[in-house]
Amino acid sequence: MKVKAGAPRAAAGVARVAAKKPAPRALELVPAILVKTREELVQRLALAATVAKRAQLDVMDGRFVPNTTVQPHDLVGLKPPLDLEVHLMVEDPLAAMNAIGKRAELFLVHVETVGQGTAVDGKANVAELRARATELGARFGLAINAKTPVSAVLPHLDVVDEVLVMTVEAGFGGQPLIPQTLDKVAALRKLRPALDIEVDGGIDERTVGDAAKAGANVVVAGSALFGKSDLASAAATLIGSAARARDGA
Repeated sequence: MKVKAGAPRAAAGVARVAAKKPAPRALELVPAILVKTREELVQRLALAATVAKRAQLDVMDGRFVPNTTVQPHDLVGLKPPLDLEVHLMVEDPLAAMNAIGKRAELFLVHVETVGQGTAVDGKANVAELRARATELGARFGLAINAKTPVSAVLPHLDVVDEVLVMTVEAGFGGQPLIPQTLDKVAALRKLRPALDIEVDGGIDERTVGDAAKAGANVVVAGSALFGKSDLASAAATLIGSAARARDGA
């Protein structure tokens, strides 16, 4: 059978299918809880549970960062009404993980505190920290400070569940977002389309869109939530702004 010139030739080859981009990761808002007492912690957790499925608890030891917050012992007997990701801004993350135990759904450890040897040498390495998180029934992620190059986390991307990019200097709330930190988010998203990438610091209705466009799918907000009289409305505004910016609406 002759085929007319220019006619489709189904038998001659396979139709080309345009390569599809992977679906973007679902956006998630995580309330940040930076408090100094157990009483404040309980109050903030109750509020966070009204607008989110998980909250970020900042644990600071006054050494890795020049500030202190609630400590691991403050979590003893605590029954959070939502999942907890614990952001460990401490010099000894392994000790903090052991003290917190099975109360965390996700441990976020700063790459700057990770050792190159083993815990026996003084600082646990990524493999040891990851293994301990798994033993405690938690996911494991790495956090990276605003001034730390993204190259610091690249060797570990295959063993983490999430990467947290600090978009301010770690240690204090209420700081403005540092725009250059979003370049690290974009670089990570290009390398790992399916990775959960979290941003923390200076996130509000004006900056959340830039973070989402850069590739962040998990956004941490403290002042932009708890500083508002209507928490639900503030949460909806943040997620809506992020979605519109990411989707180009």
